[in-house]
Amino acid sequence: MSTLAPRPTDAPARLDMPQRWGIVPTSAFWKRPDVWKIARIPTVVFLFFWLFALDIFVTGSTPLWASGLLGGLGPFLFVGLLERFLRRRMRQRRLLGPAADVER
Repeated sequence: MSTLAPRPTDAPARLDMPQRWGIVPTSAFWKRPDVWKIARIPTVVFLFFWLFALDIFVTGSTPLWASGLLGGLGPFLFVGLLERFLRRRMRQRRLLGPAADVER
């Protein structure tokens, strides 16, 4: 996984705004281009497997409202948990300072 780019100095710190209930995604965090640079591949892989799993296990066996709820809840939770993971990595990186930017 690649490293996060440093935050632009004129942009507000997105880590200062808490993530609601610990897993609800925040739109301000996801508007950052450096976040999408890292989250793009895991998100695409998850969505591919999620749609595959929904097609196999949910099609025809559940009511339409339940499959819609399941179809939307999975990506919502995934994005929220991925944001939580990325925030933790960004906090650790901020605490370590410039030494965290050095490739090992």
